[in-house]
Amino acid sequence: MSAFASGIKTNLDDKQFEERAFSVGVQADLRIVLLSHLRFTLSAGYAEAYDENFNYFSDEYMVSLKVL
Repeated sequence: MSAFASGIKTNLDDKQFEERAFSVGVQADLRIVLLSHLRFTLSAGYAEAYDENFNYFSDEYMVSLKVL
């Protein structure tokens, strides 16, 4: 299980239009090996985004499969 956070600030040259946003989330990975050669990683995650006043903005789900 992994946790992550990020932030962004825009319009750095003009304080009147300056905005900030933040996101936090988690991700889980499941690694599988088939026939001792094929490696798969199944990942699933969830994140939420907030504006500069920590008001809820949006959420996002993620699923991926990596085959090596």
